[in-house]
Amino acid sequence: MRQCLLHLQKQTVAPLEVIVVDGSKDKRTSDIVAQFEDVQYIENPLGYGHMTHGRNLGLLAAHGQILAFLDDDSYAHPTWLEKIVEPYSDAKVGAVGGRALRGTPDEATKGADDIGTFKSYGFLGGNFGADSLRDLDVFHLPGCNMSFRRDVLSELGGLRDDYTGTEVREETDVCCRVGKLGWRVVWTPFSVVDHVAAPQAKGKRLDWRYHYFSRRNHIAFLGRNFGLRSLYMRRYFFRTLRGAFKRFAERPKVALFYFAIEIAGFFAGLSAALVLIKRDKGDFRRRDTMGQKLRDHLGHNFSKETIKA
Repeated sequence: MRQCLLHLQKQTVAPLEVIVVDGSKDKRTSDIVAQFEDVQYIENPLGYGHMTHGRNLGLLAAHGQILAFLDDDSYAHPTWLEKIVEPYSDAKVGAVGGRALRGTPDEATKGADDIGTFKSYGFLGGNFGADSLRDLDVFHLPGCNMSFRRDVLSELGGLRDDYTGTEVREETDVCCRVGKLGWRVVWTPFSVVDHVAAPQAKGKRLDWRYHYFSRRNHIAFLGRNFGLRSLYMRRYFFRTLRGAFKRFAERPKVALFYFAIEIAGFFAGLSAALVLIKRDKGDFRRRDTMGQKLRDHLGHNFSKETIKA
């Protein structure tokens, strides 16, 4: 947290405000934030592992016209904010994100032609560490480095915080809904953070729990946004089966274990999608109590300036 805030102090364009939402179990974060002047601290009453609810609490306190999100383990390069607001000069742009570097070999070139995509068989292309050398229209953005127009999030009623467990797909969901409103979602390689990948709230990155909730939340995402009978859903299921059989041929015992986890996640996702579809009633705008609170607050224009973050 300290490193994240120190990097924000070095921005070439200063933010209008910095808001820290804390879901940790002790006072170390609040003690650190208290050392930084003009940083607002908010406690997340749901605690550890409820990041998306924390994002929404931050939105309820925000006053800017451009609302940018960082994770605490994302260290912004000096021109991060300056470059993330530049694409908003196009009035059709509703969301902008940037590179998230992990320090892996060849990340600048690997997948540079497949950044932030949504494939015909329901899979997502990430590769957010790659350098495309130019701005791109994409389907989704990295949660550790993304931003939105205030008006857009107001119409959507904020972020959906019902992607459980690891909360994988919460950022994909909001980007998908921004696109449904007709806005451009832009990824710029010039707005950069170092994503150092802090430990998970529970478990470890890419462990069995991560695999389970990745499958569960992805199926829930596909079902509620495209329908259970969509080609995306069917193609995703058969592509997943094909991948499982391939892994089984290479490493039978490990593959069988993870296949069982993924199947469990698949059916849990189907069950969740049925519940969410019934609740959403075909509306991709959030209409519950929190959604209305976010709509009311974000719908208020606190600044006359066109671009503020």
